[in-house]
Amino acid sequence: MVYGDFEIILNNHEQIFGYIRRLENEEWIILLNMTDTEAQYDIPKECVDDWDKKNYVISNYPHVDNQNTLRPYEAIVYKYVKE
Repeated sequence: MVYGDFEIILNNHEQIFGYIRRLENEEWIILLNMTDTEAQYDIPKECVDDWDKKNYVISNYPHVDNQNTLRPYEAIVYKYVKE
Protein backbone atom coordinates (compact mmCIF):
# COMPACT_ATOMS: atom_id res chain seq x y z
CA MET A 1 0.00 0.00 0.00
CA VAL A 2 2.99 2.27 -0.41
CA TYR A 3 2.73 2.60 -4.19
CA GLY A 4 0.03 4.00 -6.42
CA ASP A 5 -2.15 7.06 -6.52
CA PHE A 6 -3.21 8.55 -3.20
CA GLU A 7 -6.59 10.25 -2.79
CA ILE A 8 -7.96 11.68 0.42
CA ILE A 9 -11.68 11.07 0.86
CA LEU A 10 -14.05 12.46 3.50
CA ASN A 11 -12.11 15.74 3.27
CA ASN A 12 -14.29 17.68 5.68
CA HIS A 13 -14.99 14.94 8.19
CA GLU A 14 -14.12 16.08 11.71
CA GLN A 15 -13.37 12.58 13.07
CA ILE A 16 -12.31 10.31 10.23
CA PHE A 17 -9.18 10.34 8.11
CA GLY A 18 -9.94 8.35 4.99
CA TYR A 19 -7.99 7.72 1.84
CA ILE A 20 -7.73 5.45 -1.20
CA ARG A 21 -4.62 3.96 -2.78
CA ARG A 22 -4.97 2.95 -6.43
CA LEU A 23 -2.50 0.91 -8.45
CA GLU A 24 -3.40 -0.88 -11.67
CA ASN A 25 -6.62 -2.83 -10.95
CA GLU A 26 -6.52 -2.56 -7.13
CA GLU A 27 -8.08 0.00 -4.82
CA TRP A 28 -7.35 0.04 -1.09
CA ILE A 29 -9.76 2.02 1.10
CA ILE A 30 -8.40 3.00 4.51
CA LEU A 31 -10.60 4.61 7.18
CA LEU A 32 -9.33 5.81 10.56
CA ASN A 33 -11.47 7.23 13.35
CA MET A 34 -9.11 9.59 15.14
CA THR A 35 -11.43 10.26 18.12
CA ASP A 36 -12.78 8.60 21.24
CA THR A 37 -16.39 8.62 19.99
CA GLU A 38 -18.23 6.72 17.23
CA ALA A 39 -18.20 8.35 13.82
CA GLN A 40 -20.70 7.97 10.97
CA TYR A 41 -19.50 8.16 7.36
CA ASP A 42 -20.64 7.86 3.77
CA ILE A 43 -18.08 7.18 1.05
CA PRO A 44 -18.83 9.40 -1.97
CA LYS A 45 -19.90 7.17 -4.87
CA GLU A 46 -17.42 8.85 -7.22
CA CYS A 47 -14.50 7.79 -5.00
CA VAL A 48 -14.91 4.04 -5.42
CA ASP A 49 -15.98 2.31 -8.62
CA ASP A 50 -18.17 -0.25 -6.86
CA TRP A 51 -18.21 0.20 -3.08
CA ASP A 52 -20.57 -2.78 -2.69
CA LYS A 53 -17.86 -5.15 -4.00
CA LYS A 54 -15.24 -4.14 -1.45
CA ASN A 55 -13.52 -6.87 0.54
CA TYR A 56 -12.72 -6.47 4.20
CA VAL A 57 -9.00 -6.96 4.92
CA ILE A 58 -8.26 -5.96 8.51
CA SER A 59 -9.44 -3.87 11.45
CA ASN A 60 -8.50 -3.34 15.06
CA TYR A 61 -12.06 -4.33 16.16
CA PRO A 62 -14.15 -7.39 15.31
CA HIS A 63 -15.55 -6.73 11.84
CA VAL A 64 -19.21 -5.76 11.37
CA ASP A 65 -20.32 -5.99 7.74
CA ASN A 66 -22.17 -3.15 5.97
CA GLN A 67 -21.93 -0.70 8.81
CA ASN A 68 -21.14 2.95 8.12
CA THR A 69 -19.90 3.63 11.62
CA LEU A 70 -16.39 3.54 12.99
CA ARG A 71 -15.98 2.86 16.68
CA PRO A 72 -13.60 4.97 18.81
CA TYR A 73 -10.09 4.82 17.36
CA GLU A 74 -11.16 2.16 14.86
CA ALA A 75 -9.07 1.62 11.75
CA ILE A 76 -10.36 -0.48 8.88
CA VAL A 77 -8.98 -1.49 5.49
CA TYR A 78 -10.93 -2.65 2.46
CA LYS A 79 -9.63 -3.89 -0.88
CA TYR A 80 -11.39 -3.76 -4.22
CA VAL A 81 -10.05 -5.44 -7.36
CA LYS A 82 -11.44 -4.23 -10.67
CA GLU A 83 -12.25 -6.96 -13.14
